[in-house]
Amino acid sequence: MPLRIGIDLDNTIIDYRNPLVKLVKINDKKNNLNPNQSISRLKAAIKKNISENQWQSLQGKLYSKEIDNANIYKGFKNFLLFCSEKNISVEIVSHKTKFGHHDPKKINLRDKATSFLKNKEIIGKSIQKIFFEDSIEKKVRRIITRDYDIFIDDLDKVLNHKDFPKKVIKIFFSESNNKKNSLPYIFNEWIDIRNFCKNIYYNEQIYKFFNSFNSSFYIKHIRKINKGGNSSLYKLDTNLNKSFALKRFNLNRKQYYRKEKFFYNLEKNKYMLKHLGYDDKNFFILNEWFTTCLLYTSQ
Repeated sequence: MPLRIGIDLDNTIIDYRNPLVKLVKINDKKNNLNPNQSISRLKAAIKKNISENQWQSLQGKLYSKEIDNANIYKGFKNFLLFCSEKNISVEIVSHKTKFGHHDPKKINLRDKATSFLKNKEIIGKSIQKIFFEDSIEKKVRRIITRDYDIFIDDLDKVLNHKDFPKKVIKIFFSESNNKKNSLPYIFNEWIDIRNFCKNIYYNEQIYKFFNSFNSSFYIKHIRKINKGGNSSLYKLDTNLNKSFALKRFNLNRKQYYRKEKFFYNLEKNKYMLKHLGYDDKNFFILNEWFTTCLLYTSQ
């Protein structure tokens, strides 16, 4: 089954920095905001000097009248091209209200966003579906029902929501590349997201198998160490400076997988194996890196 990827819209696909700076300078010509700053820094600088109502009013103008002056983030179209080439399904799930706050004209923000995406050739061949939700809770429910493998968002409160599905790989899009954030995968460029998703595409079952343990570890890099006639050995580098070894048996070598699985269970006390698990469907054996390498090279 092809990979399924869900993506947020505002400040993840659509880059509002230029029109945001323009709007602020109309009211405050002395303001020295720079559109090359991250959206999070721009927001923080602006909100220091205005009320919450003023900020909401500004957002309404940004998402309606000024959206045509926005851009698509650099590298996003190349990301879509990769997904199209690999038959990866991509959908948009946006937490965007229908109308802006304090807007007497009641301009439909969802229609404006959809029209913008069509003009930029984002909706069509590459992305077939876009979902708009009224709240974060409804957005998370939509993510659950759409059964994504990966979800990309610029809001950590979405990815960290208590109901967010554990099996979904979370990608936090943050221009500031905030390393203090606890989320496992943080990128500030779409080219890096593309490369990461490419790695997942070629190693999808390994990621899913490892993530099924729901531990505090997550894969940062996968490297194939050895390929033999019966199996391949992969080194899984993770956070917390810890590595694991995954042995993947060829599908036509089921008997060798069963034999080695029996060996691990029989000899685990002798070799003090810190065994993590098996996957009888994909013929995976997972253990700590050092122990497995000793066993692998000794056979």
